[in-house]
Amino acid sequence: MSDKFPVMPPGLEHDWRALNDLIDHYGQRQPIPCRDGHIEPSSAWTSERRAERDAAAKACSNCPALTQCRDYGIAHPKEEGVLGGLTPRQRTQAAADRRQQ
Repeated sequence: MSDKFPVMPPGLEHDWRALNDLIDHYGQRQPIPCRDGHIEPSSAWTSERRAERDAAAKACSNCPALTQCRDYGIAHPKEEGVLGGLTPRQRTQAAADRRQQ
């Protein structure tokens, strides 16, 4: 049995760990919206409800890791939830736009 949870593809795991390390670093200095407890991540960042996703995306606007999280989300558009202030649909569109450039 693996002690890793959740199990991720190797490329994704590296990117996810790098992003989480960065968020942990920034979080020592200022609040990280998806981790500070004011909005429950499981109910907003990964919600099926548009209003909750919109609230999560808005909360991301003041995050010090916004750019890196957004880049991660665009690089991995199939990941669930709001990443870098973008919903999965927005990230899929941004990824398509980047491929066309």
